[in-house]
Amino acid sequence: MFDVFGTLVDWHTGVRQAGELAGRSVASERDWSQFALDWRAGYGPAMAAVNDGRASWRTIDDIHRAILDGLLAGYGLETLTEADRQKLNKVWHRLPAWPDVDEGLNLLRRNHLLAPLSNGNVSLLIGLARANGWHWDCVLSSELAGKYKPDPSVYRTAAKLLDLHSSEIMMVAAHDGDLRAAAATGMATAWIHRPLEFGPVAPPPKFDDVSPTIAADLVAPDLTTLSRQLADFDGPNIAAD
Repeated sequence: MFDVFGTLVDWHTGVRQAGELAGRSVASERDWSQFALDWRAGYGPAMAAVNDGRASWRTIDDIHRAILDGLLAGYGLETLTEADRQKLNKVWHRLPAWPDVDEGLNLLRRNHLLAPLSNGNVSLLIGLARANGWHWDCVLSSELAGKYKPDPSVYRTAAKLLDLHSSEIMMVAAHDGDLRAAAATGMATAWIHRPLEFGPVAPPPKFDDVSPTIAADLVAPDLTTLSRQLADFDGPNIAAD
């Protein structure tokens, strides 16, 4: 199972480019890289509010739209029509994949069932799959649990729906917190290095500089390397809680 935003898709580039395009349509010149970062920054707090009961359930599409509405004036986009606002919000359905993802997923499909396990809603994940040509065995979303990762119910719901024990599942992500939460339910974990997730920072962290600190069963610079590592993998080494 795969995290999607940041792990499989380059959300920063996709959102930055969509912001640039929207800005040109209304003659607004802004820092669209910062626009992408600001839009993403509202994501975690909104999900946390759902998980701790301060807010009722709403999909990531709805969360993204609420954050976007709060950013429009600051980026000179307040004159966008409602149709254009909806189109901009749907950029999260058409984000570009990282270069290794297509080959990596195809290699992994040879011996494993594959599914996303993302905080993105089901319709969003289907959109991303179609936009990038991915072929999932099923689509799993936090939406099916009514909570957001890293709530343990998300991982347990996925295992139940697959009729698998947690130890038969590997969670693949670029985020240590996601992997720690999955491991706590008994899943195996694999960390993928995505140094440019938040844009072209200078210099981006190197794989060898950060991988030894990651608490995961496998660490890899990309999905193709992960496919090779799995040939010798025996199972998770972190016990369930």
